[in-house]
Amino acid sequence: MSGVLGAVLAGGKSSRMGTDKAGAVLAGKTLLERSYGILATVFPRVVIVGHTSHSLKMVHTIVDIRRDCGPLGGLHAALTFAQRQGDEGVFLLACDMPFVRPAVVRMLTQSLSGYDAAAPLLEGRFEPLCAAYAVSCLPTVSKQLKEGMLDLQTLLAGVRTRAAQGSALRRLDPLLDSFRNINTAKDLKDAALSLGG
Repeated sequence: MSGVLGAVLAGGKSSRMGTDKAGAVLAGKTLLERSYGILATVFPRVVIVGHTSHSLKMVHTIVDIRRDCGPLGGLHAALTFAQRQGDEGVFLLACDMPFVRPAVVRMLTQSLSGYDAAAPLLEGRFEPLCAAYAVSCLPTVSKQLKEGMLDLQTLLAGVRTRAAQGSALRRLDPLLDSFRNINTAKDLKDAALSLGG
């Protein structure tokens, strides 16, 4: 979609996985490759944020401007890059969400119009790592970083966020597999079994 940049968030300590999560292999592809591939079906340009060594050699990589600030630091880097490129916003996807449906990505991106962010609202909480962010929320992101407030829930509560309710999301993804995270070795094994691997 023109005007919005796809961004795969590939950083993180992967403490529960015990190894680099981005490089974990699921059905012959790394989690990073899977997430990149999903966004590449929707957006003409996709970048990787926060990971300097990966198998996608021809893909542009953005390093966090503010280090050790978690996903908020990654979002800040992606939005700063998008603003410099003249993009309207960023669709941020964590590399550990390999089952996201392109239709869900499109719906959230289209929902961004007129808002600072568009995010799924599931069981009373936003899913901030599969969400669209306009460059208009960059000042709030920068302010939170300066104040050491790194919580993305706080960000989404503080800007004009359009909430995508579960009922609307289920029409595109009945089991809400799009928001299934791979956090542990067991999660990875279960995901492989669900794919017949």
